[in-house]
Order: sequence, then C-alpha cells, then structure tokens
Amino acid sequence: MTGNKIRPFLVCKILYEQTDDTHFLTLAEIAAILKEDYGIEVYRTTLKEDIDTISEMNVEIECIRSTQNKYHIVDRPFAVAEIKMLIDAVISASFISPKESRRMVDKLSSMLSIYEKQDVIDDDIESFDACKTTDNKTLYYIDAVNEAIRNRKKIRFQIFYYSGGKNKIVSDDGEYTVISPIRLLWKDSKYIVIGIDDKTGHIDPYRIDRILNVPEVLKEPAADVPEGFDISVYMEAPNALSKGELVEVTLECNGRRINSVIDRFSNNMKILSETGDKTVVRVTVRNNPLFYGWIFGKAGQIRIVEPEEAVKTYKKLVDETYARLNK
Repeated sequence: MTGNKIRPFLVCKILYEQTDDTHFLTLAEIAAILKEDYGIEVYRTTLKEDIDTISEMNVEIECIRSTQNKYHIVDRPFAVAEIKMLIDAVISASFISPKESRRMVDKLSSMLSIYEKQDVIDDDIESFDACKTTDNKTLYYIDAVNEAIRNRKKIRFQIFYYSGGKNKIVSDDGEYTVISPIRLLWKDSKYIVIGIDDKTGHIDPYRIDRILNVPEVLKEPAADVPEGFDISVYMEAPNALSKGELVEVTLECNGRRINSVIDRFSNNMKILSETGDKTVVRVTVRNNPLFYGWIFGKAGQIRIVEPEEAVKTYKKLVDETYARLNK
C-alpha cells in the first residue's frame, strides 16, 4: 500500500532526474527502475495513469509516440543556461566558503537531469577555493542582516582586517559599529550591506566578509532612509564598495584608453569633446585613493583635467609614492 501511495512521486523523481530534451524513458524502462531502485513492481497501464496524474499537477511531460512511447520532462524552473550562470556565480563568489559553495551547487544542479549536470559542473571547481573565505557562517550573517532590514532594526558588529601573517585584527581597537541597514547587495564579487552609520549619519558600505561575527540585531528602531536616496544611483558609482565623497571629474584620454573609461564608468560618464586621438569626458567618482590608483595604472594615458583639487591630490599621492621609493 505504501508503495502505491508514493509511486507517482517516485515516477516524477525518475523523470526529473533521468530525462531532458534529449534523453527519454519508456514505460518499460521506468518500471525497471522502480523495481531495481525501490523494490516496487507495477504494470505499464498503471504507470500511464501515474504520468497523467503528475501532468495534472502542472508538471509538463511530453510523450514521443513510437512503437514504445517515450516520455521526458519538458518544463523546469530554470533553463540549463540559467543554472550554469547561477552555479558560476556561486563558484566565483569569494564571500561564499568552499563548503557552502559545494552545497549550493548541489542544490542548484539537482534541478537538472543527470545528463545536464555533466554539462554545467566544471571539473576544476576546486581551483576557485584559494580565493574564497574560510568562514562557513556567511549565510547566518546574511540572515541576521535580512532580519534587521525586514523588521527595521539596527545591527551591531565588529570589523576586522588581516595582519601580514593573515591573522584577524579587530578594527578601531575592538569598537563595535552600529548601523541601520538599508540593503544587501552583491557587487564586484563581494556581498555588502549598505547602511546608515549611527555615529556619522553617513550612508556607507560594509563587506559581509569583513564582519567578525554574526551581527547582533538590536531592539532599537533603524533610522529613516534619507529622502531622495536612490540605491541604484549609489551603486552605479565606481568604487561603490569604498568610502569617499562623490565628485565630478574631467578626464582626458589618449587613443583607445577611452575604452577603459567606458568599461569603468559606463552610465556615469559624459563625452565632452573628441579631437584627433584625444577624448575629454566627465565622470562621477568617489574621491579616494582607489580612483587615483586607477589613474596611475594607466601610465599617463589618462589625465585628470579638473577640478584643480583632484589634480593636486593626485600629484601629492604620486610625489609621496616616489618619495617612499627613495627611502
């Protein structure tokens, strides 16, 4: 009796795992799998009734008419290409530990047939492990932040950095950071929480993989998001993971270096003029060393034109760097 009750679910599982757009099963093959794997014997006519029942549950099963009708699952929640994209994102995400990555890859690939899995899971998945965090509690961090956002509460946590020996050192002498979280976002392979700093009132980004322990959700209500704040505009700015005032800067690019500017600033740029092999553009940037480091890396092929303050800041950083080389 028990076998009869669960048989339709087992038939669905067999079709889901062992059929796809290029792999099919006949009723005889399904019956053989049921007997061998689950010890259930069944007539073909009964199997046809099971398939009809499964179809009534909005599972799309196609029958290919032939001397022995063949069946396969047609519609799945995700296409193979979509699952591949999600798996690649999980594998390459540095904030997800190797252990968590494998578990998530297993869950994602379970939505495919055994044949499709072979096409989407790379053999060199372990090659990404060296770039990943070793903290297996990332999902707990995310749950805590999500809970605070959902219930409009503040969170408290400590931030750390690594020493030369790769030891975790708590920033600011162990002082806790309190923020009103606004949004969790994934950018540049990092998972970050955008929040309002309790001390400064500024909206700043905080990397999840730089939080020491699971954030504590406080009872204190979160601060209101400033009127007019647009998270999409905030995240479009280059170096969104870093702090610094947003400023407009005019750049002069030589030759094909305009492609570097387009790649980096995309929607946050405006072409002002094109003369010969020089292009002048205006971009919105975060005024911090990361921006000036990017300019330096272009070996003089991209020049800051204005504002004058940005020109002076860049020159100062270059002079300081040169001075250190001569010590």
